[in-house]
Amino acid sequence: MLKKMVAVLLGAGLVALVIVMAAGCSGSSSGGPDHTVTPSRTIAQATAAIRQQATAVSTRPNFLQVEQDESSDIPGTYVPSHGRNHFSSGFGGHQMTPFCASVPSSDSARLTIIGSGTPSARGTVNATPTVTTNCYTSNPPSSGEHLNVQRNVDVGGGNTVNIPADPDVYPDGVEIPRDSIPHILEHAGVFVGWNCANGDAACTDAAQKLEDLVNLRIDNYNNRVVMAHDNDLPEGTFGLASWTRVFTIDASDWANQTGAAENFIATNSCRFDPEGFCS
Repeated sequence: MLKKMVAVLLGAGLVALVIVMAAGCSGSSSGGPDHTVTPSRTIAQATAAIRQQATAVSTRPNFLQVEQDESSDIPGTYVPSHGRNHFSSGFGGHQMTPFCASVPSSDSARLTIIGSGTPSARGTVNATPTVTTNCYTSNPPSSGEHLNVQRNVDVGGGNTVNIPADPDVYPDGVEIPRDSIPHILEHAGVFVGWNCANGDAACTDAAQKLEDLVNLRIDNYNNRVVMAHDNDLPEGTFGLASWTRVFTIDASDWANQTGAAENFIATNSCRFDPEGFCS
């Protein structure tokens, strides 16, 4: 039998929860004693928990302000947002968004480069882009239209990944699809890519040290980082991206950039979190 129903609306409409508490009553038809079921949580305890959740939501930085924050105090180069729209198609048969002509990239990536052009008709649902949206203006991509959530996607070589990829360091043969990278960033993540020429031992040694750093940040600080080989980057380059921020490192300069790379990851993991993955 339903005894009480309490509706609590907190956090300027951001949290709404209905608490249902049931009480049971048993006894004979001749009027035996009532046996009330005591709930495990009182209304006061439940309300306190909801209020705590509402406070967490209300104190979360406004993601639009974060997206537009050009402050030089934030690690990385600011790249204006391309918006947060999703492609309507899945990964199979999808044609990757090219890089704009001015963006440094590998020879293979340059096969799809186009001029800056004008904003595409695709537009956005969640934000209005202030830059062209028919090509990426950074490498790795730092915002923009992206592949939607998909599971166990075959990315070649017998490898499967989720889209967006889960925080982890991926084996050398796994390439994270270019158009899924902005989705990693939208989920409060940082993408770390690397590309070394065959036989470049100094580069691969530096990439191993970068991998050690990423594992440290994931294991000890729970940072949301995805690291993988990235064939789009120029050879001898490491590329780090978060939402509207990008930081590239010449592998030969890794020893001088270790601290800057860690600062980028530590600061930008969870900095942009419109969907509350870090709450």
